[in-house]
Amino acid sequence: MDILKTNRLKLVCLTYEDMCQSKENGNELAQDFVNAYDYHKALIQTGKFHEKDLLWFRLWDIVQITDSIPIGGICFKGPANDKGQVEIGYGISDEYQNKGYATEAIRTIIEWAKQQEGVSTVMAEIEKVNLPSQRVAAKCGMNVFDENEENLYWLV
Repeated sequence: MDILKTNRLKLVCLTYEDMCQSKENGNELAQDFVNAYDYHKALIQTGKFHEKDLLWFRLWDIVQITDSIPIGGICFKGPANDKGQVEIGYGISDEYQNKGYATEAIRTIIEWAKQQEGVSTVMAEIEKVNLPSQRVAAKCGMNVFDENEENLYWLV
């Protein structure tokens, strides 16, 4: 199990078994990721996908170190594209927002992602109405590089 640590947080990369357990407990995001993981794992035998890339279909829990409480999550939306970009998604439970946890976690996962083979940049798709998430992206050094009617696309 991969674990990244900051001063206040642990970022825990869930195993396939952990994601299956979350799925059984009703976590819809875990269900989506188990399905994606299974689909891509099946593609390995065809040669259309590499086992090392399954890492990009696992969820990361954001856990407060002091009391081991999960306060949010991070995911990647697949391996790097042909430009070396991986896309990130993230969320923090309401009661833990506005305390810097998201910024701390995202900075850490961006640093980790950029150290992975084939990754040069990290992007995020954020709804224009989601100002708190935009502030987190900006604090993490991300800049808007594109937009559509509903979303801004951020890159670092």
